[in-house]
Amino acid sequence: MILSTALRIFLLSLATFTSQFAHANSAPVTLASEKPIESHFQYWEDASAEAELADVRALPDRAWQTNPSGKATFGITDSAYWLRVEVQNQTGRDQLLIAELGYSQLDDVVFHELSGGTLLREFATGDTRSFYPRDVDHPNMLYRFHVAPDASKTLYIRVATQGTMVVPLQIWQQNDFYEAAANEQKLHFFYYGSLAVIILINLAVFLTLREKLYLFYALAISGYFLFFAAVRGYTLQHIYPGAPFLHTHVLLLSMPFLAMFSILFCMEFLQVRSNSPRLYRALQAMLLFEMLFFLSAPLLDYDTGIRVAAVSAFAFFSLLLVAGPVAWAAGVRAGVFFTIAWTPLTIGVSATAGRALGLLPENFFTEYAMQIGSGLEAFILTLALADRLYREREQKIQAQADILKQQKARNEAQTQLNEALTHDPVTGLPNRNRFEWMVDEQLRQNPNGRFMVGVTRITQLKEINRTLGLDRSERLLKAMAEQMTRLASGLPMVHQTVDARGN
Repeated sequence: MILSTALRIFLLSLATFTSQFAHANSAPVTLASEKPIESHFQYWEDASAEAELADVRALPDRAWQTNPSGKATFGITDSAYWLRVEVQNQTGRDQLLIAELGYSQLDDVVFHELSGGTLLREFATGDTRSFYPRDVDHPNMLYRFHVAPDASKTLYIRVATQGTMVVPLQIWQQNDFYEAAANEQKLHFFYYGSLAVIILINLAVFLTLREKLYLFYALAISGYFLFFAAVRGYTLQHIYPGAPFLHTHVLLLSMPFLAMFSILFCMEFLQVRSNSPRLYRALQAMLLFEMLFFLSAPLLDYDTGIRVAAVSAFAFFSLLLVAGPVAWAAGVRAGVFFTIAWTPLTIGVSATAGRALGLLPENFFTEYAMQIGSGLEAFILTLALADRLYREREQKIQAQADILKQQKARNEAQTQLNEALTHDPVTGLPNRNRFEWMVDEQLRQNPNGRFMVGVTRITQLKEINRTLGLDRSERLLKAMAEQMTRLASGLPMVHQTVDARGN
């Protein structure tokens, strides 16, 4: 009896707690003075994707599920999702608000604004529609509305997309949104500006050196630039706002484009053809697949294209993640840089893929992980290319110095050979061959002149060498040569001829 009573009390408490919890989770978003807005919503999956607003409003409360964080990821699905959020104004003044779905790749989004059961406004947007008109000039899905003091409004939002169903819903006060958007734009400007600078530097190096490595890297970074600009909706906003059909193709084409030139850069940078033939063949096969994907992407529907892109991205990033350590193990210095650079990008891709498939939660890291990873990868590989350029320059300078040193050595050897052929090794005076050449040169320059040639002969040189020794004999010869040179230079009838050594 006591146990039965305790059980009834426990079940009653649990029911009360569950009721309070459900009520708390389904509570409206309230606006209070000087308090941040805590966004949350309820959602319902429309598996047929054919429900109308009247059908959704007629649903019982138990059909709705609560998302307390305001962020949800449902993966790749054919279902439509309806979001419901009630906003109450408790501030005592008019509130200008913005409802933001912070994911620009949603195909079809329809906002319904209701007050007291009356539909006030309906606004349709999405990246399959022309960009303009929009409530706010921003790539995300935004809806502006206002709530009077001590009043409330309910938003029903229908979301359908062929790609990943990501629905991060945030209710902003208008001024706060513009401030946050401005700060975010600064970060994006820094990111895209950095990529643009890296692209221009590598193109300049390519045009100067004509090395295709730098062209491949510039094109690979251009692929990342285009991919992220398309994913964030900036290409639709600024380049072709009236052509949403083009937006899908640009996004699909950017994926194999960046993969193709990343593979070509990897093959050239890591020198895999000579260091790892098996890896080279694997990269060639991956390159062929990406080329086929690039050519067939315009013919695929978006859903199929995204699935193919996801599979190819997994194989592509896995293969290049292995390529760095393989080259490193083969003794290629660039393999160290490539391994360090590709690791954060692979982590970022994994986090983004996990978010897209609904395996990881929607947060700042999963939203920007791939962008952060690509920025780190571009920065590290730019340092690696700078190191490569510096080392090549040092090698060229060293090679030129070696060439000059060899040329100088050859000149010195030639000079020494000429010296040995034209001068006496002991006295340093011109030998007989040189002397005859000098006489012939004088006769050629002055054929009508009169000349007298005096000859001095030293006899018994062998006896002198045996008596005094070779070293003293040579010193004697040097002294005699110097004395004879002085005596000859003092005679007025002697015509002095100076050779290249001054003798």
